[in-house]
Amino acid sequence: MSLVLTTDSINYDIKYPLVGYLVKLGKDSECKHFIEDFYDKPEHSYNHPDFDIVIKQAEEKWSLEFVMLVLKGDASYNSDTMTYKGEKYKITSWKTVNHNKTCWDKNGFDSEDFELGEELGLLTPRNAHELQDEIDFDELIDNEENFQIDGENDIQEYELCISGSMRECEVIIPGKIYENIQVRINTLNDKFAVGSIDGKNNVYIPKSLIDGSKNTEFANILAEESHKNVSLSTNDTFTLNKNTQIDYGKRTIGEICMMNLVYNPCGKNIWKAIYIHPKIEPFVKARLIQQTGNNIWCVEIPKQDIGKMVGKNGRCIHKIRTDIVYNYPDMKKYWNKLDENHYKENGWRDDYVEKYIEDGYFPSFDINQCEDCTSVNIWNDNIKIDSDYSGFCPIQGVLKKMYC
Repeated sequence: MSLVLTTDSINYDIKYPLVGYLVKLGKDSECKHFIEDFYDKPEHSYNHPDFDIVIKQAEEKWSLEFVMLVLKGDASYNSDTMTYKGEKYKITSWKTVNHNKTCWDKNGFDSEDFELGEELGLLTPRNAHELQDEIDFDELIDNEENFQIDGENDIQEYELCISGSMRECEVIIPGKIYENIQVRINTLNDKFAVGSIDGKNNVYIPKSLIDGSKNTEFANILAEESHKNVSLSTNDTFTLNKNTQIDYGKRTIGEICMMNLVYNPCGKNIWKAIYIHPKIEPFVKARLIQQTGNNIWCVEIPKQDIGKMVGKNGRCIHKIRTDIVYNYPDMKKYWNKLDENHYKENGWRDDYVEKYIEDGYFPSFDINQCEDCTSVNIWNDNIKIDSDYSGFCPIQGVLKKMYC
């Protein structure tokens, strides 16, 4: 068995190729400067008054494109060859970007930085005895201003109560866009979807909005990357699980999303979704990938309401699992676990029939609330059936459906 623990901490330099030549034409052929493919206006780039800015923007775009090539397996930071636009190139020049330098190391300090330092107490130490009188006076002024603001708010609230006026939060304003509303998708068909707000189904979601918000290509790359491991003995990268049947990045039943809504009463659905916000990718702090298929991830996501993520008695997770099994029935055999107690008691019988524990191998989640994020530990047992692993990614397949 081979184990490897990797983290996403960046304490080294990132590089990307600058110049290379086509392998099929040989090293005597004309070298290609890769960033030239990313000039905004190639025909006028060299005459641009801010040519340095053009180069910097092109380098940023090319560095992101190179990351995608690495994720797809077409390139590597440790190799001088890569496949780009279907052609194989020999890299002759690299550029290294030092991520250890901060923006202040590169650009220095300006007046706003000094103001921020004073506000945070970095330039006026809170414990300095000679500054204590000034600090006490500033706090006195702040408290006085806050007291006056609270008093004005109380008076305004009192006047509204006497006049019987309605507050904006008490009425629905037609035409207004209500942003960042948490909606869970409960019904999904070929024509439309229906979502719920805090358990009440009243949101109409057009099918075009569902299809337009999917990101399958990038999600599939991340799902495959999450199962890659580096063998300690051979130092070769290999993919443990590979199931091309599952297509990640689509909206599914049970998924919770952040949406923009407008008031549009139509039957039971009084809201209509007009935009689905993209989700922030989970940050994988560490992962333990084993050749036996028993994998562990330590992940952080934006701070969430754990009750909404899981639901009563795990109802929300069960919805997601049911949708996966409905669309990919083969996953059921990978998640069902043989009942060993039943086998020990009845295995000797001639009429013995195997009994399975439903979802015995379904991914397990340990969710904890941190100060500024939500931490999730994931255990996933990828058992082998017919000499093949399921290839299921619990991060893209389940976890990303649980938060918004």
